[in-house]
Amino acid sequence: MMNFCIRPDLFFSPGSKRAAWFMLIFLSIAPPVISNAENILKVDSAYCFPSEEVTVSIQVMNDDPLVSFQLDIPLPPYFSYVSNSIILEPSRKADHIITASVISNSVLRIISYSPGNFPYNGNSGVIATFRLISSPVQGDFILEANNAILGNSNSQNILTSAIDGNVRVMWPLTIYATSSADTICRWDSVYLNAIGGGGTGSYSYSWYLDNALVTAEQGLWVNPGVNCEYLVEVSDGIATTSELIQIYCHPTPLVYAGIDQNICSNEPHYLYGSGQSYISLLWTGGDGYFSDPSLLNTIYYPGTNDILNQGINITITVFGEGNCATAQDIKYLGITPAPIVSAGNDTIIHPDSFYYTSSSYASNFISLSWTTNGDGYFSDPHALHTTYYLGISDKEADSVILILEGEGDQQCTSNIDSLIARFSIFAGLPLDQAFCFGIFPNPVMSFNSLSLIINQNGFYSVRIYDIQSREVLNKSFGFLKAGTHEVSFPELINSIHKRDLFFIELTCHSKERNYQTVEKLIFMNF
Repeated sequence: MMNFCIRPDLFFSPGSKRAAWFMLIFLSIAPPVISNAENILKVDSAYCFPSEEVTVSIQVMNDDPLVSFQLDIPLPPYFSYVSNSIILEPSRKADHIITASVISNSVLRIISYSPGNFPYNGNSGVIATFRLISSPVQGDFILEANNAILGNSNSQNILTSAIDGNVRVMWPLTIYATSSADTICRWDSVYLNAIGGGGTGSYSYSWYLDNALVTAEQGLWVNPGVNCEYLVEVSDGIATTSELIQIYCHPTPLVYAGIDQNICSNEPHYLYGSGQSYISLLWTGGDGYFSDPSLLNTIYYPGTNDILNQGINITITVFGEGNCATAQDIKYLGITPAPIVSAGNDTIIHPDSFYYTSSSYASNFISLSWTTNGDGYFSDPHALHTTYYLGISDKEADSVILILEGEGDQQCTSNIDSLIARFSIFAGLPLDQAFCFGIFPNPVMSFNSLSLIINQNGFYSVRIYDIQSREVLNKSFGFLKAGTHEVSFPELINSIHKRDLFFIELTCHSKERNYQTVEKLIFMNF
């Protein structure tokens, strides 16, 4: 039990007035009560931020009826009392009055009593509160419960113990949350950490994902596969604060090269790929080439080995964000060799002869067929090497066109080639026969390109004159071998514009002797 000592100076304050004098008198007369009951006065501890107001509670736990109390609280350095902030707990007071004032040496004196000498309601809990302005300096500051008195209705001090409180001045509770990476590849490891600050300095941590507690550690390793948010809470026993950490996972790229297909070797192939969540792509495969291998939709031109192998695998590779991942897809491209046909070289035949297609060539075909623009016929129009027999109209014309078509399979279209068979009475003559020559075509529409057909080696020159025997051209060709030679007379292109008949005089100088002959040439200008 605390000893009670009468100190008149404790009761003489400007706000105590006559009631305080009365309390001082009857408390000083009544002797301290000796009892087994406990009557405790306690100043509660409080927390606040620097230079902010803090509310302090006074509790009284009394076994005996209580009608008044008093205590002195020395204010800690840099603390001050908020005037008129002292109040009684409404649930405990009857007709009680309470006053508080700062006396000498910064001591806050609190006095509460009942003018009607009624006891406080209840026997535990907060009985009064007041406010202080705290120090600007952090720390723990003691609130001493000095000179405490609990008075009963007989003016006796029934206090058995007084408990000091304290005010902890601290900065606000903060949290600093970090991650080793904010953006990662899916399923990569990332370290999350939190650091508490301010508050009481004693921290506990809680990490949550989708409202589910993950761990109560300060830091943790995670391996997210999707974008997610981790919430971390820190508590100092008084307050709790939190922070979110967002982790962005690069998406997995997806790609599709397209369905397997078959194409013809002489056709380009259009590629139509599809993909998502990628930043770049590349087509590869075969020994051909792409119009642009970095485009999703591009064109592939098969190469030689592609055609020989009759197929290739074409691969599309996409590269994801942050070089996290790649994705590939393969498309098989079957390549059917295109039909190749060659009707042979243009030739010269005698009008009374026939032509055998010995120089024709074809491969990679399903079927062959020969056709003509003339009226002749083939001994077997579906054989590669066959004989063409001239018709009546063929013999009256200057030439005939023989057409060879090779049909491919369903992937390949047909391939067509043709040759021109020109007619000449000199065709097939031996070189030791009388010197002769021919001009094709005749009639002619232009002097830009003619075929000169000769049967003798030698040095040739030509003279052209019109029907009035006026010379229009005299030209030397130099040495020519027997056969067909393409010649032109550009000198005449711009000088002859009307239809007319011309004579071509061809002279040959050989070792044996000189030859000279003349042919008619009809110029047709439409």
